[in-house]
Amino acid sequence: MLIQLAEHRRQLKAIQSQEGKATLKASLVEHYAAWTAGVIAGDTGAQDEVLTTIMIWHIDAGSTAAAIPLIEYAIKHDLKLPDNYQRSLAVVVAEEAALVELRTAGSKFIDIVSLNKINELTLNLDMPDQVRARLVKAIGLGTKEEADKQLEVQDKKVLFELALKHLNRALELDTKSGVKKEIQNLERIIKNMGAIKP
Repeated sequence: MLIQLAEHRRQLKAIQSQEGKATLKASLVEHYAAWTAGVIAGDTGAQDEVLTTIMIWHIDAGSTAAAIPLIEYAIKHDLKLPDNYQRSLAVVVAEEAALVELRTAGSKFIDIVSLNKINELTLNLDMPDQVRARLVKAIGLGTKEEADKQLEVQDKKVLFELALKHLNRALELDTKSGVKKEIQNLERIIKNMGAIKP
């Protein structure tokens, strides 16, 4: 598996486009599905470069939901990322997942289920405030999307308030998180909804 991984890394290195790399990763991860499933089932907790690499590739490819079981396993056993990553596993997972979701926001709905799970899994793990802010910002924007989809006014309001809470938390963590306009917009929406008869 390590020989195959080295070959796939060479293929990725030959591509300059980040979008091109993500597309290739999406097709490559399937080659490792049986391996990662076996590692998780075995539950030995041994360091595994294949699993941790494929975990990140899933996120980069936009399939964060598929990465969640791998993230849970890696955090449970305190696995380290391969040497080419300079940051901790929790930091890379939180930041990459948030960045991918924020980058594709607008073209598809933000995967708040997976982002909430990552936030929950990493809550007690150390990371820079800016990284946590980015993750919470993505959750807040995704929650706003969910609110927009709701038909019931009360359901909308509850989700808008939750989105506002997340965005305020992002601002607390990082004043340069770029959420001030969204916060003002949500405050105005919630205020106007207060006048609506349920």
